Amino acid sequence: MALALKKQGDWEIRIWARDQASLQESEAIVCPAKASCRLEEIIPGAKIVVLCTPIVAMGRLARQIYPLLDHDAVVTDVGSVKTAVMCELAPIFNERFVGGHPMAGSEQSGVGAARANLFEGAVCILTPLCSPEASSSNVSLQAVRKLWSAIGTRIFEMSPEEHDASVAMISHLPHAAAVALVQSIGSQNISLQEIAGGGYRDTTRVAVGSPDLWVDIFLGNREPILQSISEYMNQLQTLSHLLRDADTSKLRSFLKEAKEARSQLRPI
Repeated sequence: MALALKKQGDWEIRIWARDQASLQESEAIVCPAKASCRLEEIIPGAKIVVLCTPIVAMGRLARQIYPLLDHDAVVTDVGSVKTAVMCELAPIFNERFVGGHPMAGSEQSGVGAARANLFEGAVCILTPLCSPEASSSNVSLQAVRKLWSAIGTRIFEMSPEEHDASVAMISHLPHAAAVALVQSIGSQNISLQEIAGGGYRDTTRVAVGSPDLWVDIFLGNREPILQSISEYMNQLQTLSHLLRDADTSKLRSFLKEAKEARSQLRPI
């Protein structure tokens, strides 16, 4: 985000990090106007504060930030789970907080993996506190919309509950499926990976993502993810029955339906 906004030329970028090593790495790549491990050197004067931390750290950080905020400052985040985040942060910041979740990224992590075009054409889901009818006049929401629009995202808005149910299916389930597939191979013979082709590599790419990050996501969105896994298991059971019955016609239809549905996916 910092790299993308830097390209725009009309944003002053400030960076806070919890340790000096991360801060120095960020400074070398972004060259921000300010960078510090001390919140009191970064937050005052900022008009939009973006929390890019693990979900479990956001509440503690929010309570530290609140006394330092300008009266007209807006706070948002990039967390992959919204109900839990909104329940903890909304009472702190009230309508100055707008939940956000950019649907972009990769299995890579760390400052070194940053790239300025990451969000171009990607979706960003916002979960504002205000009603849809009041959204056009909500100053905080307008500021966050402007932020994400500036770096090329397509913005969707929904409730935190709708968000969590949706991303459980379209984002969290794919990671769970990739991890389960790798575990299935490993339980048989991990050396099978030596003959892996593109199908296995493409399907399991996300399984090398940060375990710490995904523990937070899986537990933070546990019930919707359990529901999505149940639906996925139903589909696997259907496929299993078709194979067991050697039902050529229904198997072809099953595969055709999936092919046609996947072909409707919008390219980024």
